[in-house]
Amino acid sequence: MFLAFLVGNDASAVEDNLFEEQTVRLGYFYRPSFQEGMQDDEQKNGFGYEYLQKISYLSGWRYEYVYGTFETLFEKLKSGEIDILAGVRDTKERRGLVNFSDFIMSQEDGENYYICTAKRRTDLLKKLNSTLSLIDSTEPFFLQELTRKYRHPIKLTDEFPELIENFVQKHNVLKIGYFDNYLPYCDTLPSGKATGSMVDIMNGILSKVNLSDKIELEYKPYDDYSDLIKDLDSKKVDLIFPCSNESWFAEQNGMYLSRVVVDSGMNIAYLKNYNSSIFEKISVNKNNILQYQYTRAYFPDAEIVLCASIDDCLKAVIDGEAGSTIINSFRSGTILKNRIYNDILFQPLSTLDERCFGVRVGNPELLRILNRGIYELGYDFGINVSYNYTDGLYKYSIFDFLGDNIGLVLFCSFFVILLIVLFFIRRQIRLKKQTEKDRKTQFELQSASATAIFRMSTL
Repeated sequence: MFLAFLVGNDASAVEDNLFEEQTVRLGYFYRPSFQEGMQDDEQKNGFGYEYLQKISYLSGWRYEYVYGTFETLFEKLKSGEIDILAGVRDTKERRGLVNFSDFIMSQEDGENYYICTAKRRTDLLKKLNSTLSLIDSTEPFFLQELTRKYRHPIKLTDEFPELIENFVQKHNVLKIGYFDNYLPYCDTLPSGKATGSMVDIMNGILSKVNLSDKIELEYKPYDDYSDLIKDLDSKKVDLIFPCSNESWFAEQNGMYLSRVVVDSGMNIAYLKNYNSSIFEKISVNKNNILQYQYTRAYFPDAEIVLCASIDDCLKAVIDGEAGSTIINSFRSGTILKNRIYNDILFQPLSTLDERCFGVRVGNPELLRILNRGIYELGYDFGINVSYNYTDGLYKYSIFDFLGDNIGLVLFCSFFVILLIVLFFIRRQIRLKKQTEKDRKTQFELQSASATAIFRMSTL
């Protein structure tokens, strides 16, 4: 507590030294999700806007907005007509014209974007760097959270039409490898046709970049994720899905990662009591590198129990061979509806499961096309279409039907048994009546026979 007090006081002292009310002329250009609201009385929002507001809270800056296109505002920054401008792409030429901050604001396809000040405003540059350093040390996840909120802060440049034209000249087919039996993301229908949100996302991307009638999509399923990566490396497929949004994973496997196309929460599935023991042994699908890497990354001390499928992972939990297994929330809610998993419980984990496309290193044109299409589709598209395929994870069996309709089943069973009992009772009554009738007939025959014999004996 004493250490926290010292750290808190130290941070407050830094903030006090930084904060000084000052009017700063801010160049403000329009980009969707980056800077919106192009009049003083129009509501503003976006990645860049919120980032600049965070800076103003700590520095004491009050912004005087100067509106215009990026090109016009950059010229004003060079001439000193404005003081700062956000979203400036780093180039060698620009480095000599304006002051770049020490901290990267955003990245787009390997290019860095910064907040810049006018060349003569070294005083503002110094305060800007101090403020950004404070944000980095006290709120290290601020940019990450802001990026997740707005997803795509800086839109691609206007060179895109030329990129599309060049790409189409070299490609008329895109070969997509995917991890099979992995709904809601991807799966294969009995007809052999690919299905899942992956198909909707790819169709949406091509539509957004006007390539639907120019490029054909070919899908190839893989049961083992390792084979998927190998075929990407050997150029048998052009891109793969899904990939984790992990830079280390991408570097080790020689691929570029696209923007995130869909994310979901992660759940830990376990039996009975939630305690530390369930993390000691975690079952993992041996064919699913994504699940393995996630488990290794967030539970490094756990013993991994390798299984042949996610169903076997859950069975291992039920049988006590593992304490738990990890499933994303799209899959867990529906898979666990299957009655054989009635005893399985789950709890949400604190991390998100982010999915991207993987593109082979050396194919940046395809990466830019994917990123542009994903940007145009918007953040919610991948999530919404994924929900359309979750039902395929639920295998409704005869046991599920019996369990869901236990009252009706018991009533029908009772009714059938009652009918059987009534049938046998009625049959017994009929048999009894028939027996009595037969006895009466036999008695009458015996009486008639005795009478006849008696009469004959008296003749």
